[in-house]
Amino acid sequence: MWFATKDGLCRYDGYNFIVYCESLVKESISNSKVRCIAEDAYKNIWVGTWGAGLHLLHDAYNPEKTTWTTFTHDENRSGTISDNLIYAISEDLNTNSLWVGTRSSLSILPMRNVETSRFYFENCYSGESENSITSSEVASLLRDRQGIMWIGMIGGGVNMANTRKAKFNLDRL
Repeated sequence: MWFATKDGLCRYDGYNFIVYCESLVKESISNSKVRCIAEDAYKNIWVGTWGAGLHLLHDAYNPEKTTWTTFTHDENRSGTISDNLIYAISEDLNTNSLWVGTRSSLSILPMRNVETSRFYFENCYSGESENSITSSEVASLLRDRQGIMWIGMIGGGVNMANTRKAKFNLDRL
C-alpha cells in the first residue's frame, strides 16, 4: 500500500513501512511534498510532487533495487512536462498513455515512450482550440468503467474526454 504525504512517499508491505523522502533516502524523490500516486498497467509507480515534478519508480516493489526517473518542466525544451506542480495522475487504457494534471495544463505521456526510455510529453493547454481544456489548472483526473476520462479543472468545471475514438472528443460539462 502506498501513501502520499507532505513528508514523503510511504509504502507499507504488510509488515514494515518504507519512507522515501529527500532527507532519509539517498536515491529518492527530490521533494518530500508528495501530492498524488498512481500505479499503471505495467506496475510502474508514478509520484506527483508539489513543485519537483513527476517521478517514476523502477522496481518499486523491490526496495533494494528501486531507482527513480524524474520529469521536470524545462521551458527551453519541447516535450517536457508542462509544470513541476502536479495535481493528479491517471492512466488512459484506450490510448495507452499516462495523463498528468498540472498547474499549467494536461500533460500526456504515451506509455510506449516509457518502454523505450524516450520521454516526450504532449501538453494540452487551455484556449489552444475550440476542443481544448477549459482551464489551465487540471486538479483531478478519473477514468471511469467505460474508459471515459474525466478532467476536473480549477475554475473551469469538468471536461469529459472519450478517447475510444481515433481523434478523441472533449466535452465541457
